[in-house]
Amino acid sequence: MADQNPEMLKKMEAIAEHWRAELGDSLTKRKGSANRQPGMVERLP
Repeated sequence: MADQNPEMLKKMEAIAEHWRAELGDSLTKRKGSANRQPGMVERLP
């Protein structure tokens, strides 16, 4: 597919890179810019 559609491959790689930067990627060990710590709720008695 990549040999037949090099322009589509470039577009798909650009989209993937955008989301890797925003969400992170465990394969490349990158932290995303849009990640946050989970919220905590105080336990009621």
